[in-house]
Amino acid sequence: MAEEKPKKAEKPKVDVKSKKHYFPKLILIFGILATALSIVSYFKYLVIPRIYLEIVILLAGLWFVKIGIQKGFYAKRKEIFKKFI
Repeated sequence: MAEEKPKKAEKPKVDVKSKKHYFPKLILIFGILATALSIVSYFKYLVIPRIYLEIVILLAGLWFVKIGIQKGFYAKRKEIFKKFI
């Protein structure tokens, strides 16, 4: 008679909760706005007061600092860094 192979024990299937992913719409809109303002200013299609361009550049710089702090530090270092600021 043919020998039967013992069956491997099946692992129970566990539902893995996936992280909620979202598309950063605000960053995309801000990037498009900053790019459009810089192109319009560079080619001088419209006269845009310099103060508006500087405000956009300032906000972009602050946003990049925030993103850098979020990505570069873990929670404990972030709290220590906030104390010094």
